[in-house]
Amino acid sequence: MNVPDPARFARHQPIVSMDRSIAIQTKAGKDRQQAGEMIEVPMQYRPGDIDLAVASTNRRNKLRDGLNLLSAKLADEQRKIMAMLAD
Repeated sequence: MNVPDPARFARHQPIVSMDRSIAIQTKAGKDRQQAGEMIEVPMQYRPGDIDLAVASTNRRNKLRDGLNLLSAKLADEQRKIMAMLAD
């Protein structure tokens, strides 16, 4: 069984949520929820993995937009990833 790298999955989900059409916004909400769940642990224990995943994306604007829609409880993680995007 292939399991995605958590950091790359966490990076991917906010991007995918922004690509969803208005007709499937419920799924977009689930994408953002999954991203939030997947961001918390790597940001705490393996922030370098998130940094590498963010650095390897070519869809920074979509990632930034998706991160802006994450839960307020993830404000610290969101701020750290946004700083990585600014580099």
